[in-house]
Amino acid sequence: MPRNIAPSIKIETDLEADVSIFTEYLTHSKRVSYRQLILKAHPALARSLIGQPQRKVRALVRKYLETAYTENRRAIERNIASNRLLLKKSDKAFGILYALMNYRPTKRQTYTAIATFLPFCPFDKNSFRFYAVPKENSPEQSILAIALHEISHLLFFEQLAEWKKESGKKLNEEAIYYFKEALTAALMNNERFKELIGYHSYKGNRLLWNLYLKSGPNNPLPIVKYLQRNILSEKSDYKERLYKTLDGFSRIQSCFIEKRRLWDRLSLNPNDQKLVEQYKTPIKINPTDSNKQRLYCRSISGLHQRRCNRKDTK
Repeated sequence: MPRNIAPSIKIETDLEADVSIFTEYLTHSKRVSYRQLILKAHPALARSLIGQPQRKVRALVRKYLETAYTENRRAIERNIASNRLLLKKSDKAFGILYALMNYRPTKRQTYTAIATFLPFCPFDKNSFRFYAVPKENSPEQSILAIALHEISHLLFFEQLAEWKKESGKKLNEEAIYYFKEALTAALMNNERFKELIGYHSYKGNRLLWNLYLKSGPNNPLPIVKYLQRNILSEKSDYKERLYKTLDGFSRIQSCFIEKRRLWDRLSLNPNDQKLVEQYKTPIKINPTDSNKQRLYCRSISGLHQRRCNRKDTK
C-alpha cells in the first residue's frame, strides 16, 4: 500500500473568480461545447447574452452571478458545511486512489476548492472548482469526489510523462483528453469509492458516454469499461498495463481528433441522430497489428471509413 499523504483542501467562494472563468468559457473560440453547456444550464444568462457584443459579456455575467450568489447564499453555506464533514474521509479516499494508481506521494499538497455555478468543474494548477449548489443527493458532485477526479488527472500526467520518456512515443491533445477522463471514470467506479462517498455509479465526462472501442473480434466496449478491463481489472503490474494501453492509443490517436470534432458539432446539434450514430461508431483498435500499426477511423463526415497505414507514435 503506498504511503498515504492526503492533500490538504481549502474551501473558498470567490465571485470575481467565477465571473472570470464564466467569461473565459463563454468567449473562447475553441470551447464551443462548454459554452453550450453553460447556456443550457443558465437560460436566463443565455437570454441576456443574445445579440450582445463580446466586450459586454463579462459585465452581464457579473450581474447574473451577483444575483445567483445572493439568492443561494444559505444553500451554498449548507453545501460547504456538509462538504467539510465528508472531507474528513480524505485520508482513506486518497489511500484508495494511490493504491489503485500505484502512486507514492512524497509530500502533502495543498489545493483550493473554489465555488462555481458552472455546470462542470475545471482544474487550474493548485485549485479546482466545485458546485456551489449541487444537485440533491449527488455525492459524486461533492468536493471530495471532485478532488479525487482532478488529482487523479495530475497523477496520470506524471505517469504519462514517464511513458513518453521511456517509449519515445506521444499522444495528441485529443487522445490525452479522452484517455485521462476515461481512466478517471474507471477509477472512480471502484466499489471502495462508491461505498465511502455514497454514490451508485460514476458516469464521468459526458463526451465518454457514447464513445466505444473495438479490439479484434471482441464486442465494442465503452471507453471507460475498456480501460477498466485493460488497466484496472488484471493482477499484473498497473504501470505495465497502463503503458501497454497507452501504446495502443498511440496507434489510433488520430481517431480522437475526429471524435472531438464530432462532439463539438453535437454540442450545437444535440438532436442530430446522424451525428450521434457517427460519434457512437466504435474506434477499431488492433493491438496484435503493432508492426504495421494500422488504424481504422471513421471520417468526420461519416460517409466513408479510411484505413491508415502510418505511424502516429512519434
